[in-house]
Amino acid sequence: MTDELVALSDVLTRADEQLVSGQSAAPRTWPVGFSPLDTYLGGGVRAGELVLVGGPQGLGKTTWVLQAMRNVVNGGGAGIYFSFEHDEQTILERLVALESAALEKEEGVPLRKVREAMQALDGSRGSLRDRLVDTPGAVAALDAIAGYDDRFQVHRSSGRTTTIDIIRQVVLKAAETEPPLVVVDYLQKVNVDGDEVEEERVTRIVEGLKDLARKQRPRTPCDGRSRRYLHLGKLHRLKDMDAHCHEYESL
Repeated sequence: MTDELVALSDVLTRADEQLVSGQSAAPRTWPVGFSPLDTYLGGGVRAGELVLVGGPQGLGKTTWVLQAMRNVVNGGGAGIYFSFEHDEQTILERLVALESAALEKEEGVPLRKVREAMQALDGSRGSLRDRLVDTPGAVAALDAIAGYDDRFQVHRSSGRTTTIDIIRQVVLKAAETEPPLVVVDYLQKVNVDGDEVEEERVTRIVEGLKDLARKQRPRTPCDGRSRRYLHLGKLHRLKDMDAHCHEYESL
């Protein structure tokens, strides 16, 4: 991304040169695994674009985005989950349940059962596989997660220390191998200097993440409380959220 004017005829020429040489001429698009949404997004989440997903608390935004990341990783992509709300063990528990449901085409392993196995309240010894071996879908889910290798990474983020610059550094390091799908959960927890009102803080955070997405072309869905939604780089005010924006979260 530059601040210079570019003639579309030159863009076309460069695209043809890249395509003729067998290279990609456009940012890659990764399906998130939900057909209606992938169709609406033109094939999926595109590198260099910022997507903000929102809804009331408890609607399932974190579960949805984890499933989307799972689908991208299983498709050969990579992802980084900046988690301001949940520790890595909680993310693992949710993914075991999600992965088992996806593999079994049914409800999968209940999250409650995964948590009980992780807590080892019975005092016995044994791995998570040992504890869930008799639970349908559990072993296959654990094998699938082990197969993620380092393509699914979790960053335990803090509202006191995790800034846009920290997010940028982590993403750039990961992008040395492959530009990842980046999830920030959730938006308003990102640390920014100043005492602005929430809307101004959100605008600064969104602008910083959008700049990162455009310059480095990671694929960046975000999570946060806001009465603004960002979709494909454009901000849209939701009028019906103005009166009760504190009741909504966006992801």
